[in-house]
Amino acid sequence: MTGKVEKGLNEFEIPVVPSSNLLGIYMAVHAIPDAVNLTHVPVGCKPKIMNLMANHEGLDKNFYRNRWTNISGVDIIRGSEERLEHFIRECYGRYNQPGVMVVTTNMVIELAACDMNAVVANAEKDVDARLLHMKTRDFDGDIYDGYSDVVAQLASGLDWAEATVEPKTVNIIGYVYDRKEYEHSANVDELTRMLSALSIDTKSVFLSNRKWEKLKQAPGAAHNVILPHMGNKLAELEKQSGRPTIDTTLPLGLAPTVRWLEQIAEGIGIEPEAVENYVAAEQQRLAPALRYARERLHGLELAIFSDTVTAAHMSVLATELGMDVVLVGLTDRTLGGNRRFRSILESFDVALRDDAEVLENPTLQQLARIEESAGEVPPFDMIIRPTFDFFPETVPVLEMGFPSRFAHTVYPLPTYGFNGVGVMCQRLTDACSRPRIEGWKRAKQRRKRNAP
Repeated sequence: MTGKVEKGLNEFEIPVVPSSNLLGIYMAVHAIPDAVNLTHVPVGCKPKIMNLMANHEGLDKNFYRNRWTNISGVDIIRGSEERLEHFIRECYGRYNQPGVMVVTTNMVIELAACDMNAVVANAEKDVDARLLHMKTRDFDGDIYDGYSDVVAQLASGLDWAEATVEPKTVNIIGYVYDRKEYEHSANVDELTRMLSALSIDTKSVFLSNRKWEKLKQAPGAAHNVILPHMGNKLAELEKQSGRPTIDTTLPLGLAPTVRWLEQIAEGIGIEPEAVENYVAAEQQRLAPALRYARERLHGLELAIFSDTVTAAHMSVLATELGMDVVLVGLTDRTLGGNRRFRSILESFDVALRDDAEVLENPTLQQLARIEESAGEVPPFDMIIRPTFDFFPETVPVLEMGFPSRFAHTVYPLPTYGFNGVGVMCQRLTDACSRPRIEGWKRAKQRRKRNAP
């Protein structure tokens, strides 16, 4: 490991994780049960998008609420406004009057000089649905900005001015609900459970597999809690909603969870003593699991591939459990990269080893070079990653993030909050028990790397 930051992407290299804001838009629609996505683009990338989502989604593979106009080049030249208006009205009836309809266009449509905003506004007069127009960014952006664009439009379009505000109530905005599996429902339940313990009521969670009617209750909340995946929309949401916003960390790991609660309590005006008492009780409950996990995981070297925000907080958790993070791959394009990753670690007084390596938007070719240079023995004991091959069958793998083709949750297992810490203790200790390359080879390789 060199400690340097190696950047992709160039025109000859392929990212290890697919990334487009169109995919993020699809994810957001999938996280609202009564939403329909109408993609107004030429025939092209829809099979790839749907295959990725179908492989990632284990329990609810019903993607019928994504429709395409499949316009041709001739349609674009002649003008497709009338066709799109008819398609919106037709789908509104076909899908039993959905609460939300998202019209998605790409650069080809925008260059055709069609006024899509006017088309959508005109069609909205004939449908009783929240109608959004989302523009894809064909050559930049990623899942997270596509997802957050949908969330921001939904939230900012609510009637905040007329609502009756209830004290000690919040909305949680920015939860990335990328599939309808039980890790996500468990995370939402854990966040609301912890807030409830401090007598804080959660009005809405954007997004959380709740219907539009539930999400529309958001203006009744006194504060908006903004998770870091939505941080770039904070000022916009505060201006649109007229509600104070509470900018929080991600409650993944022990210290981050404590800080998350402290930030919300301070923003609302809850006495610090109430938080301290609750945190002390939760830490006492988790003490046996933490002790056992630290005994099993101490000194193990870990590689993490995830988006910048999650990778940073997962690194904090790993450090809390006595692990050494030696390789990090930041798989997003819009969440701040290495600078933000290091900033989050510093805020928790966590530092990686000098020889740790951080890759921004890593590519398959970069990983192949790491494998080749390492030889027979991988430079780490365990890896947390989404679905891609990297030292296959030689180190234990904990598959997490998008896409997770082989790891699916059929029982509520959170990763956030205090219960999430307990679950991660379980998952990491289980993973380290799996067969891996002989210990003496790993020890020999470690001594060779650390030699002067």
